[in-house]
Parts: sequence; structure tokens; C-alpha cells
Amino acid sequence: MVNKWVRSPVRVIEWMARQLHNIAAYLIGAMMLIVVFDVTMRYVFVRPTYWAVDVSEYILLYSTILAAAWLLREERHVRITILTDRLGPKAKSITHFITSVVGVIICGVAAQETTTILLAKIARGAMVPRTFEIPQWTIIVGVPIGLAFLGIYFIRSAVVTVMSARHQETPEK
Repeated sequence: MVNKWVRSPVRVIEWMARQLHNIAAYLIGAMMLIVVFDVTMRYVFVRPTYWAVDVSEYILLYSTILAAAWLLREERHVRITILTDRLGPKAKSITHFITSVVGVIICGVAAQETTTILLAKIARGAMVPRTFEIPQWTIIVGVPIGLAFLGIYFIRSAVVTVMSARHQETPEK
């Protein structure tokens, strides 16, 4: 019975993280089309767009933060393994657990701080004075969401590491 209650929220989180990843992928595709459009307008029609760079910057931010949790889940993120490759299995597990816990803490603090900033920007109604004016909060609204999901997956990573270590310590009968 407990497994049913645990599995259902996990499935929802998995689905939501996958959707954020898909949104990030579509945004990258849109950014590619925007850049092609901008280059075409600039060099073929000599009518450059003034908004393409701004939109591409926002897309880059969103695509990175929205895909981060799914990339961590799939272990497709960048890893620097120069030290951990030299460790034994137990030391590797301990290191992985510690980095996961540090990741949870950093994501938690950063999500809380960016949420505070987001709410302040919404309250102030500040605008971004660039090529086109948009509310400042729209630029960072995805950051606390992405960080929250990333923190959840760091928790998952820590739990999986502990469970794997326990499974390896259990002698075969």
C-alpha cells in the first residue's frame, strides 16, 4: 500500500520533469530557427532583426534550467571525473552521496532565493528595457521551478546511491 502512495507522486514528478525537458528541446529548436531567420534577414535582405539576440538569450537560460533535472536523472550532465575515476567503489559511492547532498542544499537555497527575487519583481512590476519591454519576472520565472526539480533529482540520486550501497553490502544467500 505504501508503495502505491510513493509511486504515484514519483510518476507525476517524472512526467513533469520530462515535460520540462521537452519544452527545453523545443526552445532550442526555436532558437535555431530564430538565428537562421536573423542571419537570413541580415545578410540576404539587409534588414536585421533587433530582437533575435534578446530572445535567444532568454531561450538559453530557460532551456538550460528546465532540462537540468532530466539530464541529472539520466546522468547525461557534465561530470568532472578526474578524481572519482581513481577511487574504489565504496569511496565513489560516498563521494556521489556527498555531492548529491550538497546539490540538494545548493538547489534548495538557490530556489528559495530566486523565488524571493521573483516575488519582489512581480510586486514591483519592473520592466526590462531592451529591444522590447517585458516584465522582469518573466525572465526568471523558470529558474526556481527548474532548481526545485533539480533538487528533487539530487535527493533521488542520494537515495539511489544509499540503496545501491546497501544492496552491494548484502551477502548473497
